[in-house]
Amino acid sequence: MMDKIVVISEPISVIFLFIIMLAALAIVIIEQWKQSTDRKIKERTIQLRGLLKEREKEKKELENMHAALLNMMEDLNESYEELRRTDVLKSRFIRDMSHELKTPVAVISGNIQLLRDKRIYTNRKRLEEVLDMLDRNIKRLEGTIDELLNISRLESLDFVFKKVNISKIIKEKVKEYEPIAKAKNLKLVYKVEPLPKIMADAERIGYAIGNIISNAIKFTDKGYVKIEARKKGNEIIFKVKDTGRGIPKKDTDKVFRKFYKVYPEIPGTGIGLSVTKEIVEAHGGRIWFKSKEGKGSTFIFAIPIK
Repeated sequence: MMDKIVVISEPISVIFLFIIMLAALAIVIIEQWKQSTDRKIKERTIQLRGLLKEREKEKKELENMHAALLNMMEDLNESYEELRRTDVLKSRFIRDMSHELKTPVAVISGNIQLLRDKRIYTNRKRLEEVLDMLDRNIKRLEGTIDELLNISRLESLDFVFKKVNISKIIKEKVKEYEPIAKAKNLKLVYKVEPLPKIMADAERIGYAIGNIISNAIKFTDKGYVKIEARKKGNEIIFKVKDTGRGIPKKDTDKVFRKFYKVYPEIPGTGIGLSVTKEIVEAHGGRIWFKSKEGKGSTFIFAIPIK
């Protein structure tokens, strides 16, 4: 009986062992599959995170491109507006220059016709009036032509920097404009301290100084024009103060614009201050002004000594 039990139990043990082995194998397979799945999930997660980062990067790049395009559009709009304004001012400049050239020519022509009438020579007072009118309009015509030629020449030449006596240039310009101030009964005051020589383009810096003095006299009908020059730190400060018309607040940001005229009815090209600003900046300097309508203006520029 005992032998039979042993014989029967052996197959059961084998089967049981086989089941255990299968179970163990299944556990190993499941564990390996789990590990493989976890690894794949991890790898996929990493890939997805990478893709998300790439998408975020692409999104930021697109946002940056969008912002850049918006900025470009704004810049283009501003450039267009500036070109449009310049075109309007240029058209006005051509119209004003035509007027500036034609008006004195017409007056000169008319007065020459008067001089052809011999009867005028018997009226000394009338003759002097005609000659004075001729003289004024010839000077006006010469002034307009000279300004246009000066600006054309200054803008076409390269800057030539060398050591110059800035004090001498200022004094020469003051003397040049003294008769014009005197003719308008304006007091021309100047105070120029001894200044060190500077590296500058003498012709151009002279034009800048002269233009500021000329404008002060032109826009002042009574009072004075005061000119000062001094050394401050490592700069030369040049200042011209007047008691003239001043500049309306609405025009303060347009003063240095090419072709812009604050007072269109007053003769001039509207180019002088824009050229003056270019000259000062080419010397490494800066230019600014203070003004109040009806109370006069003060124009100042500073240029480095070295």
